[in-house]
Formats: sequence, structure tokens, C-alpha cells
Amino acid sequence: MNRQRQAELFLVITTIIAACGWIFSREAISGMPVFAFLGLRFLGAALVLLPFCRGQRIALAKLRQVFISALWMALTLCLWIWSVSTTPSLGEGAFIMSLSMLFVPLVA
Repeated sequence: MNRQRQAELFLVITTIIAACGWIFSREAISGMPVFAFLGLRFLGAALVLLPFCRGQRIALAKLRQVFISALWMALTLCLWIWSVSTTPSLGEGAFIMSLSMLFVPLVA
């Protein structure tokens, strides 16, 4: 398989995984509180990433940038949760979420 076909296959697989994530998130939000879902999600991600962070330090000067990035990420995540929980179809929620990408050049 040439590299072009392999890249296209990876894009299709990634798209399918992302679509399944939207469906699973919608089902999880309907069955549990939103902040419990977010907490479990971030706890799981932290446990997966923890072994890779061992021995790493963040410079104090970079801490402000990390905090600002975290705030923007939290805002985007809240928009995503709101779009999944309030719209009748996942397509509308995905469109609302895609609007958050328009703010990236403004923030950068």
C-alpha cells in the first residue's frame, strides 16, 4: 500500500473513531451528570499520560501560558458538551462545535 492510500485510510479510521466518540459522549451525558462525565474523562486521560510525564518540570515563566491555554481548552470543552447535550441531532452539535475552530486565529 502506497503512502497516499495509507494516509487516506488513517483519515477515514480517525473520522470513524471521532464519530463514535460523539455518539458515546451523547449517551454518557444522557445517563450521568455532565461534570461527572468530564471528571471521569480527564481522570482517565491523566492516568494514561502520567507515565510519560514522570520527571518533567514546567518552568515558572511558562505557567501563565499553560493556565491561559487551559482556560481556552475548558471553554471549548464546555461548548462541546453544551452542543452535544442541547441539540436534537449530533450533526447540529458538530456544527456548533466546529464554530469554536473559528476562534483559534483570534486567540493565537
